[in-house]
Amino acid sequence: MVHMIECAHTLAEASGAAPLAAAYRMRSELSNLKVGLVCSGGNTSLEHLKYALSEVD
Repeated sequence: MVHMIECAHTLAEASGAAPLAAAYRMRSELSNLKVGLVCSGGNTSLEHLKYALSEVD
């Protein structure tokens, strides 16, 4: 969720950011490929966003 905010400048709930997390984990397998990801969901709360951002080192 935080990585999506920082890199894509897009706010998505945690489940909406899951495709980016999966692609990031598979980055060596996906290199040199065109990849499309579906980012959906905005059902996060301000409290959850604050918590996610507070966990960043």
